[in-house]
Amino acid sequence: MSLNAPCPGRRPWAGRWPIHGLLLLLGGSAAWAQTEVYCNLTEVKIDRLSNATRVTLTTDGVVRGTFDPDDFRVPEGNDYRPLRLRSFPFRLVNCRTRLGSFVDVSAYPVSHLSLSIPRESREGVGLDVELVLYKRGNLNSMWLGEDWYGDWSPDPPGVRAERSRDGHSIVILVTSDRRYEPEPSRAEVAPSESSLTVTADEAGRISVRALNTPLGDVLRRVSEETGLQIAVRGGANYRASLAVRDVASDALLRAIARAYGLSVRSVGGICYVTEGLPTEVDSYWAAPTASFRVQHLPAEEAVELLPDFLLRYVHVSQGDNALVATGPPQLLDKLEADLRKIDRPTPQIWLSAILVEAVRRNALDAASELVLADGHQEFSVSGNTGRLGYRIVDGRLADLHAKLRALEEKGAIRTRVCPSVTVRSGARGELFLGRRQFFAFARPRYNDDRISQEVVLESADIGSRIRVRPWTGDGEHLTMELRVQANTILTIDNQGLPLVATRSVEGAIQTVADDTVVVGGLALETAEGRRRRARPLDLLFFNDLVRARARTDNLTDALVLLAARASYSPRDLAPTPEQRAKGGIG
Repeated sequence: MSLNAPCPGRRPWAGRWPIHGLLLLLGGSAAWAQTEVYCNLTEVKIDRLSNATRVTLTTDGVVRGTFDPDDFRVPEGNDYRPLRLRSFPFRLVNCRTRLGSFVDVSAYPVSHLSLSIPRESREGVGLDVELVLYKRGNLNSMWLGEDWYGDWSPDPPGVRAERSRDGHSIVILVTSDRRYEPEPSRAEVAPSESSLTVTADEAGRISVRALNTPLGDVLRRVSEETGLQIAVRGGANYRASLAVRDVASDALLRAIARAYGLSVRSVGGICYVTEGLPTEVDSYWAAPTASFRVQHLPAEEAVELLPDFLLRYVHVSQGDNALVATGPPQLLDKLEADLRKIDRPTPQIWLSAILVEAVRRNALDAASELVLADGHQEFSVSGNTGRLGYRIVDGRLADLHAKLRALEEKGAIRTRVCPSVTVRSGARGELFLGRRQFFAFARPRYNDDRISQEVVLESADIGSRIRVRPWTGDGEHLTMELRVQANTILTIDNQGLPLVATRSVEGAIQTVADDTVVVGGLALETAEGRRRRARPLDLLFFNDLVRARARTDNLTDALVLLAARASYSPRDLAPTPEQRAKGGIG
């Protein structure tokens, strides 16, 4: 019987079908395994502009990106407040990397890019990208093909990230608070003549005379003459010109390292000569590391005072408020000396505020006469729906509070003392006079084919929020950036949701320590179109309007009294027992 002939009682194709089926299944399995269509990150291009740094991520296909807006903001009442961050994460959902996990940018204000594969990635497709800055900044806008985020801020650094029109790149533009002049183009110059002479005496003292010679050649000749093992991991192509006579080998290596910004260290009988910033494991042996504790400044602010080229060597240790630097010993010595010069005591500024709220009609007029009797400077800002002004008053906050006590005892006004805060000169402080109110309302919830009701709790900050950034140079005269924001509830709808109206005015004022700034005069337009006219120094305040189920014009008049005092010693700003009894005002 032929081996190819069919067996008796069997169909001709019966013996071959399972093999074909198996091959078909295997082929189908191989085709099914590759389900993720992806592109590759192939290049990161860095461009230094006069007032910004541009980072372009290029892929070999159409890339899709996404991000979480809550990474860049926090809820504040019924709105969001943008965060100032050092890192900005986003995800390229259909991308892999050919560039490793770290891309060194080192172009202020951008430090580097971190690349990683998401944990939930299928087949290694997907790339988490984190843009890291040297100092905190805002995300102004981001669009990666699907979602869009925008919250413009004038304070640099500001980050903008957009996908290109063809979808093959992500362009990130980071504005800078420093300006750079473009480097002039330099024509190629032919190398001049070079010469090298190295001699060593019986005592091992070396004499070197080099002119325009590669540093690697100089160190090789030194090794040959002395028998010293030298491993060059950086600076080999530097052009060296030097003349030394009768010096020890270790002194020669230290002098060369200091002159060319290199590191030298002996490990296991081998002298490693490396770049100041190590990039490999073997060069890391020669790079010392030191930590410098900062006493009077936040470490992040201390870094901003250093030259740009040092930022590659210095990192911030938040927990210790210290700077950790890796580099040549001469660089670490200079860094330590410079930090001693800039790490000086900073004036501390104490801020406190009192809200004066009218209970009876026209009661605020009497309070204004008492408070403003010694005013010597007035300023106002007018808007479409109101007028805000301030007056600087001679007198401590505690003294003004005492003047108002008689009216308060009669029940004409009531005062509320805001907890005081102490900030460094140039730092931001915030005072809030009001309350956070919560609202419960029902909304439909859809579960498959059923609709149910769920109770949701929302909150709104109702009151006056004062954001202050004070400066002082002598502890006596103060300059303050002032922003006053007032929130009130105009109405509550049938579902229990409030309609919150907001007005804010900002400016800069100059005052003297222990003077009091009186702020007032903000009015809001109601739904009926009527405008409430404010007296020269009225400030909108907010009663328990949440009980109302319709809009109302019954808004309470108020004044805000703001005081600031500066000192180089925090102990001088601590409230006395008498001041604590008054609620902490001084």
